[in-house]
Amino acid sequence: AYNRLLQLIIEQHQGDEKPKVKLRFYEENQRVYLCIHHFNGQYNKTVQNCIERPYGQTYTNLINKQINGLCNLYLKADFGNDEFALINLWDGKKVKAHKRERFTGVEHILEFPKIKGS
Repeated sequence: AYNRLLQLIIEQHQGDEKPKVKLRFYEENQRVYLCIHHFNGQYNKTVQNCIERPYGQTYTNLINKQINGLCNLYLKADFGNDEFALINLWDGKKVKAHKRERFTGVEHILEFPKIKGS
């Protein structure tokens, strides 16, 4: 999943500008997070479109073949037109947008439950 998310970032940058990416790995409230933040990217759908049709072929394959049963997947992004949101793409609940203050870029957040004793 990590490799596929990085490939998505690279595919978005076809020009001269190199993608600026920051990786974060941390633990909080019995969860472990891996965040892939693409600073100079912008999500290509509107918030509403992402809620109504969250899974294109790329996300469907990513969720079905790599994410399902392993972790939750969230998208935090600048959707353009001063729209910023956090969307639960895959966490077992209905897909919803949670409005955010200004945010730069696109961040994929993989949330793993912490196994007791580790």
